[in-house]
Amino acid sequence: MDILIFTVGFIIFITYMFFLLRMVNRAHKSQEKAQDKYKRQIHVTRKRGTMSTDDCERVIKNARNYISSHEKRKQFPYSKR
Repeated sequence: MDILIFTVGFIIFITYMFFLLRMVNRAHKSQEKAQDKYKRQIHVTRKRGTMSTDDCERVIKNARNYISSHEKRKQFPYSKR
């Protein structure tokens, strides 16, 4: 009887751990996709004749500052800034 209870409990635990890890893995992949998509939107490509070099450098610098400020917020998500 003890072995039966142990076996049932062990199967329930293994099933729980499998689905928990699966959920965490899916959430991680989803977050990576969203972050990659976000970084691609900020990436600026220079087309010939549309912007001067100074304008491109200024836009890229602003984008990098924006990204770095958001990465700092991720470290302390509940801090007021």
